[in-house]
Amino acid sequence: MVVVSRNLSDQDVLGDVDLPVPSADLRWVISRKAQLISALDAGFISLEEACSRYSLTSEEIMSWRSRMMRHGMDGLRATGIQQFTTNGHRTH
Repeated sequence: MVVVSRNLSDQDVLGDVDLPVPSADLRWVISRKAQLISALDAGFISLEEACSRYSLTSEEIMSWRSRMMRHGMDGLRATGIQQFTTNGHRTH
């Protein structure tokens, strides 16, 4: 994994965040999606950089973020879109 850290003013350190290593066969499992979303929200990586690094669209990443905000980790499942109705409740 690539470790990225950002320093705050007064040399305070936010900490380290693990980002998935870009590769042609990278599978976007729930934990990797969550890592990327957390890194974006913390400002460790920009949306533009994430799109470029991982060959993803901004719409794809933002849909992951939106589903995670509404449904938690379950919203990041590959079948997550199918499991939730338009009113935000689980279908099962």
